[in-house]
Amino acid sequence: MEAEYTRYEENSILNVSIQSIIGNRYEQQDCSDYILQSDSGLIVVCDGMGGHAGGSMASKIATDNFIRVFKDTVEIDDEIQVKFMAAVSEADMAVYDLKSDDGSRMNAGSTVVAVYIKDKKLYWAAVGDSRIYIVRNDEICNINTSHTYKWQLEKQRNIGQITEEEYESKLVYGEQLVSYIGAGHPEPELIDINMVPFELMSEDRILLTTDGLFKILEDDEIRNILMNFKDIKEAARALIVKTKRKGEGRLDNVTLAIVKIK
Repeated sequence: MEAEYTRYEENSILNVSIQSIIGNRYEQQDCSDYILQSDSGLIVVCDGMGGHAGGSMASKIATDNFIRVFKDTVEIDDEIQVKFMAAVSEADMAVYDLKSDDGSRMNAGSTVVAVYIKDKKLYWAAVGDSRIYIVRNDEICNINTSHTYKWQLEKQRNIGQITEEEYESKLVYGEQLVSYIGAGHPEPELIDINMVPFELMSEDRILLTTDGLFKILEDDEIRNILMNFKDIKEAARALIVKTKRKGEGRLDNVTLAIVKIK
């Protein structure tokens, strides 16, 4: 993906706008894409990680797998969930098998957040720590689980497996991922898929984003921009501009996709 990337399209049920920047990194390791059919849409955003070229290859493989699996029309709820699982599983093994020039494994990986929208129903899949937000009536909600060591520690603390002191001492490793594409599991151990579709309303906004955005901007800042710009192309650009300004000198790759329901 280029250092700066912009894309926009719409169909009968939604508009989608994608913005991406390289930030202060030497390489763009994010990737995104979508498929719009007459009455449905799949949007995918991935954040790669790994050595030289490994991260960008991993995110491209993950994105392409989702696009390929969803190329055919989806008719029923169960089929959507099956396709999400297939896309994650196939991408995971393909990234796991990536080799360097000397034949050794690259140890690359990628997060993925993906949404499929049909008949104003939202389905999502997520692996890793990229996020999906819904903004409605001036409220913002992060709807997927971030698969980080901090999340795992919080679960252990809440059920009494570790003490508060142990929790605090291990938080230094909190941002490490405990699930990602490329771990080498035929059936990934941690994948967030909603089993019951979420009912959407006109004017709802859905934001898919890599961590380069939400590690700089607070949720309230994101919400305010999404609510104040009726044109999602302008909203996407405003999010990038504010992230650049606030994160000057320490900016990661940032890729975001905004979906607005008609």
